[in-house]
Parts: sequence; C-alpha cells; structure tokens
Amino acid sequence: MARGKGLRPLGGIKYRRARFAYGGFPPYVHGCYASTYFALLQRLTGRTICQLPARACTRGFFVFSGIVEEVGQITEITQTADGCRLTIGAKKVVNPVNLGDSISVDGICLTVVSFDSNSFSVEAVLETMRRTKLGEKKVADGVNLERAVTLNDRMGGHLVTGHIDAVATVSKVEDDGFSKLITFELPGELAPFFVPKGSVAIDGVSLTVVDCPVPKGDDNLYFSVALIPHTLDATTFKSLKPGVKVNIETDVIARYVARWLEPHLDEKLKKVAAKISSGVAKG
Repeated sequence: MARGKGLRPLGGIKYRRARFAYGGFPPYVHGCYASTYFALLQRLTGRTICQLPARACTRGFFVFSGIVEEVGQITEITQTADGCRLTIGAKKVVNPVNLGDSISVDGICLTVVSFDSNSFSVEAVLETMRRTKLGEKKVADGVNLERAVTLNDRMGGHLVTGHIDAVATVSKVEDDGFSKLITFELPGELAPFFVPKGSVAIDGVSLTVVDCPVPKGDDNLYFSVALIPHTLDATTFKSLKPGVKVNIETDVIARYVARWLEPHLDEKLKKVAAKISSGVAKG
C-alpha cells in the first residue's frame, strides 16, 4: 500500500496510529511499544503498515496507565432499575476534574457527572454492572482511582482502556520475600492474552504476569502476580484474600494481535496438520 499524503515513516512518530490494507485500525500506541508492535504485526501478517500524522493521534483519545493516584471511599450508592450512581470521596483526582472527564474506578472507565472539592459522582449502566464486580460494592468500600491521561503524557504502566474483560477470583496468597505472590483464577478462554512477563490490569492496577500455565481443555486459567509493599500500600490490595473478586482487563495490544493473526494462524495450522497427516500416512 502506497504511503499517502501527510503520512510519515515509522521512526518519526512518537505516538501513532496504524492502518492496514484491509482497513482495520488498532489502538493508539505509546512510544515505548510502537516500534516493536508495528514491526511484529508487519512481519507476522505480511501486510504493509503506514502511519497517520502525529497530530491526528493526540486529539480526544484517553486511556489509563494503570498507576493508581489514590484510593477513594464510596460514600453513597443509588441503585435504580436502569443502573447505579456512586459518589466517591477523593482528594487528588478531583483536583482538577471537569464534568464529563473519565476516571478509572477499580479499573472501570466511568464518566464524572458531578463533583465538588472532596468527592465526585459517576453512573454505571446495567452492562457495566453485569460485566464487573461493581454491583458487589458497598458504602465505605475502597476503590482504586486514576484520571485518564492523554498519550502526550508519560505512562508508567501500560495501556489500560478501562473496559473489563472478566471478573477473576483470588485463588491463593503467598509470602514471597518482601512481596506477596497472588494467584488468580479466571475463564480459560482468556489464556491467549496472557504471557509470562506480560501486562494485565487488576482492579485498574498495571501489573506484570509472573506465571500463567496454559490450561488444558476447558480448564480455567490460573495466573500469578507479585505485589511489592508500595503497591499494597497505594491500592486496595491489602485486603486481597482467597475468594475475593477482582476486575480483569487483558493487554489491549495482545487482544488486537490475537484478532489480526487469527485467520493467518488458522491457515498455518491447516498446513501443519496436513504435513503431519501426510507423514503419518507415509509411515
């Protein structure tokens, strides 16, 4: 695909968006990921990639970094037939904040509908209540909070969208030196998005996967993360114990890579299967 007017080469853009020949658009990618990300996709798919101008990639798009700014406290919950309204006490994330801003609440991207100097309110639709653990929250519960960042800012964690993939359950908590090794259980269908030393957001906190054995058959996936004392002190994780539920967001880059590679991998697997069958027949 020819490079169009206004497009720039890969190395010249810190924050970029790629467009494939078949018209699909991946997410915005932070500079620390971009070169590896685009090079990997181009090599594996065999498709040409071009970039849009940098100025087109920094307007009106918000994500989170998975670095919690503070732990807020739920002060009021109003349940209705249409959803839920929560008021959360906070100091840092309301200074400053505006109506319509996005705030990650335990990893869930929610919109500020009102605020004052000590709190803000958000509303969650029924779909959000079904897909997350938000419906189990009670007044006085703590929640991890982070304001949205633009990709002009530094990102200390990884790209977190605030869209929850599943609710996991704490399976085991172990001491590991000065850290805590926490093992979680969740549906095995999410296994393709987990790799050792990969990224995962748990209740909105960017963490590194320690181990994630590939599940067999229809078994659930078990993966572990290590929590250092600072993370335990700066988040709600001090209360983690077996049976506690957490919101899980898998790495958005892993999700896009898996989706784009799916048809190509199917074709490669068919060829491998054909070769195996041919070898067996000859043997």
